[in-house]
Amino acid sequence: MLTHRHIRDGHAHFDEYENLGRGGSASVERVRHKLSGLFFARKKILRGNNIATQQRKLEEFERELKALQRLRHKHLVSYVGSYTDLWSFSLILTPVAELELKTLLERQAKEPLLGEEVNWLRNAFGCIASALSYCHENRFRHKDIKPGNILLNDGQIYLCDFGISHDWNDLPTATTTGDPGKFTLRYCAPEVVNRQSRNEKSDVWSLACVYIEMISVIKGHSLQDLDRFLLNENSPSVDYWCQPEAAKAWLDHIRDGSPDDVALDWIEKMVSLASVHFGIPFDHVNSSDRILAIDRPQQTLSMTSKLTSTIPQWTIISSAGAVSRDHRRRS
Repeated sequence: MLTHRHIRDGHAHFDEYENLGRGGSASVERVRHKLSGLFFARKKILRGNNIATQQRKLEEFERELKALQRLRHKHLVSYVGSYTDLWSFSLILTPVAELELKTLLERQAKEPLLGEEVNWLRNAFGCIASALSYCHENRFRHKDIKPGNILLNDGQIYLCDFGISHDWNDLPTATTTGDPGKFTLRYCAPEVVNRQSRNEKSDVWSLACVYIEMISVIKGHSLQDLDRFLLNENSPSVDYWCQPEAAKAWLDHIRDGSPDDVALDWIEKMVSLASVHFGIPFDHVNSSDRILAIDRPQQTLSMTSKLTSTIPQWTIISSAGAVSRDHRRRS
């Protein structure tokens, strides 16, 4: 495909097989292209019943279409084609994911994850970091990093959903001000909620929140365990933006001397990025992290780029030690 088409009815070209998920304004379905017989994921945004709604949804569709056409990375969902018909704006994507990271993390509350699933989580740190680093290098802010926008398919990880992303390719800086528009409260950065100036570091904060949940599950804790701890720290809610210190306390709480502890150190540094902006005394952050926290895009080191070089070393060491433990537990 790789083109956009205006057609009368998408049903004439695609058979629907399975509903994969539904968000605020879109649904995702597993579909089969009638001509080729190939299966794809289709993200469909219904037009709405008034002009204002249609215009808003069209802008969201065009924003994601532009991002997917420009961004190509092994850990991003791939754009195949797109179309508009009388009822919807639709993106045709690959792969058709098996499940979301959100589903895998929530499963821990019911039963411990299998050893291979835990090792997949370890490997996912580097995959997600490299995908986000690529987006930032190509002057895109994702703006909605969360477990529900991270997909698993055939052992591979994919970042998806660029519907509210920000493209600053033609702008001097990534920084924006004013109304942030849509955001997910649990994972958004403090400056987003407070309507302060924001840039790529807001994505890094959101990624840190996802990492907190990933490392918690790797260490055998459920998301409910995490939420209970946050509330017991006299925090007003389980949303990370209003309690960076409680999040850091949780990281200390789950430290157990295992090889996985190395992840806790750089997750805490990622949280510190926003902590400086949130009002924690600047003296509490070491000099190397201050460089990351200063809003000077042309001089600022990329935290996500640093992570892509450090994470693989940890996952190799950690996986080697943990596979045997997991197999012993299952035997």
